[in-house]
Amino acid sequence: MKPILTIFTPTYNRAYILHQLYNSLCEQNNLNFIWLIVDDGSTDNTRELINKWLEEKKLSIKYIYQPNQGKHIAWNTAIDKCTTELFYPVDSDDYLLSNAVENIYDEEKYIKDKNIIGILGLKITKDREPLGKKNLPCKIKYISLSELYEKYKFKGETSLVFKSGILKNYLFPKIKGEKFIGEEYVYCQIDRHYKYYLTNKTYYIAEYLQDGYTSNMHRLIANNPRGYMLTKYKKLQNSTTLKVKYKSATLYIVGAWLCNEKHYIKKSPNKFITILAFPLAILVYFKRFYIIKNK
Repeated sequence: MKPILTIFTPTYNRAYILHQLYNSLCEQNNLNFIWLIVDDGSTDNTRELINKWLEEKKLSIKYIYQPNQGKHIAWNTAIDKCTTELFYPVDSDDYLLSNAVENIYDEEKYIKDKNIIGILGLKITKDREPLGKKNLPCKIKYISLSELYEKYKFKGETSLVFKSGILKNYLFPKIKGEKFIGEEYVYCQIDRHYKYYLTNKTYYIAEYLQDGYTSNMHRLIANNPRGYMLTKYKKLQNSTTLKVKYKSATLYIVGAWLCNEKHYIKKSPNKFITILAFPLAILVYFKRFYIIKNK
């Protein structure tokens, strides 16, 4: 049977841990998927490692190498090259439970509606603990990310499976001199038009390493400020609650200061809230970024 699922993994110099994900994929109850690896300019032995796996022929692997441009551009490349109906991002330092693919195939029937973009589940730690302080709402079948976090006050990490055809309409911008834009840039735009099927099954295990994006977030933002500003611009533009708009405006201002954007108020999608957010933006900037920018 032709696979309907692509598992996408962006990687950069992660040969030392990528085998963990490979082994978990080999152990899947259902092997009917494509593992699409976009190597974002690795200088370690990633290519040699993947060539070895290609020779083993345990999985259907598609390997793409590109010059180092950032995870978000690797995402764009993967979306462009994806040939299956479903697209499942799994980071190179994470791995899956053995029933993950099987569960996705079982739940695919719940996302046939054109207004549903995919499946939303939880990430857990290697100790099988939830990455969050609150459970998913148990009586809701379909939900957007903004509803999950804003209405139901969920605090945690989600695992998302997407319809690839829809994702092709939501790509990341390429910004000269920058190599990072958070997934929120895409997610907040998707939320305006689509919802996810909320599953109570968990099949994604997350590891947060010292060289990962999460542990270096503030420095990443400082080094890629225009992408951060654009992300918060989109969040301010698409948010539906005053609280989230105010927070987004605050961080939009911080991003503008980091990249020396002088006309951020004029360009803001909500000038009034942006002006109101100015005092808080000062506090956030000095607390999170002043030392980083002046080292």
